Amino acid sequence: MTPSVPAPSPSPGPVVAGVGASRGVSEDEVLELVHAVLREAGADGSALSALVTVAAKAGEPGVVGAAARLGVPLLTYPADRLAGVPVPEPSDRTRAAVGTPSVAEAAALIGGGRLLVPKRRSAGRDGGPSRATCALALGAGVPEAARRSAEEPGYDLRHHGDAEVRDDGRELTDLAVNVRERTPPDWLRERIAASLTGLAAYPDGRAARAAVAARHAVTTEEVLLTAGAAEAFVLIARALSPERAVVVHPQFTEPEAALRDAGHRVERVLLRPEDGFRLTAGAVPEDADLVVIGNPTNPTSVLHPAAVVAGLARPGRTLVVDEAFMDAGGGGRGTPPRPPRPGRLVLGRQTKTRGGAPTGGARGGVEC
Repeated sequence: MTPSVPAPSPSPGPVVAGVGASRGVSEDEVLELVHAVLREAGADGSALSALVTVAAKAGEPGVVGAAARLGVPLLTYPADRLAGVPVPEPSDRTRAAVGTPSVAEAAALIGGGRLLVPKRRSAGRDGGPSRATCALALGAGVPEAARRSAEEPGYDLRHHGDAEVRDDGRELTDLAVNVRERTPPDWLRERIAASLTGLAAYPDGRAARAAVAARHAVTTEEVLLTAGAAEAFVLIARALSPERAVVVHPQFTEPEAALRDAGHRVERVLLRPEDGFRLTAGAVPEDADLVVIGNPTNPTSVLHPAAVVAGLARPGRTLVVDEAFMDAGGGGRGTPPRPPRPGRLVLGRQTKTRGGAPTGGARGGVEC
């Protein structure tokens, strides 16, 4: 029996739609249901801030496509998180199948909002069974950063400044390649030239790893040399299986591109110009299990305090800090390596300040 729910009044602010779906649900079925629930609440599509569902449905094409067509991010939560949310219409069948007594209502209420419309079922397509459920809540608990997050790139993540320099024909300098002109310096060119006699041998990075380890007060086992930091981003994306990956923007686009290429869904936390593009408390979702941030940030040049960045680390989360431009930070300090924190990776490059061969590296306590 459906519990009595007061007639909804027009929504006073942004709302979130919790969505449950069976495998193979179509975009159109999800869209029609969401629009119907919005109309029941006296709201329209402009009031919608996010679709929310269980993590197991993060890759369901019908749900993903509906969120894209609605122009809102798709947020996902593990079933055990949703199971802890009180709902008016719990279902033992749903609990057995998914691990939570309700997907749609729990997803809508995950942030502690107020339920506007309880769970509704879709009409089905072409006379078939209902394959989607939806509930609507005032989204007080959805982080503002998530509301601003763009689920789909919306622009070419592979388009960098070097394309502008090559194609424009004007006198332009691409600072994304090297931040200093007339590089590499003479001493580095001489060392590179001297190394050419050893090209027949397999590379031996032990001396370089030892030097990096000594520089950052870590062990050599905590240092990985890569062919540029771009390779490190690819390795990270392939090695991890995050349920909620978050990239802090403005940001170098390669980390997000690598994650998407590896099949991961990516949320963005957009730092605001009114905050000076500085990271603020609570901007990163608490349950994010992979967070990528640049420090200093390209292209804003903001250097986040080391303590603020280190404070993002916590059990169950991998924190990736890109320090490619740290040498250009006017003496700024990077993320302190000690005490070691499992799951923290710090990336650096040689090309930005020395213009040498593409060499990057990762350091930190790695227990992914």
